[in-house]
Amino acid sequence: LMVDELLHRQQIVVKNLGETFVNLPGITGGTILGDGRVGLILDPETLIHRSHNINMTIN
Repeated sequence: LMVDELLHRQQIVVKNLGETFVNLPGITGGTILGDGRVGLILDPETLIHRSHNINMTIN
């Protein structure tokens, strides 16, 4: 996984998404952005591992 560009930095408060979303691998929380939109906090390591597992299953 590589990053092409960092657009900006922002301080946020990470909130737990509750029991409804506890079983979503790769999503560790959420935040409300300055403009009111909701942002998901991702766990890149988990997403990469799941991606590799899916690709190996398909191939």
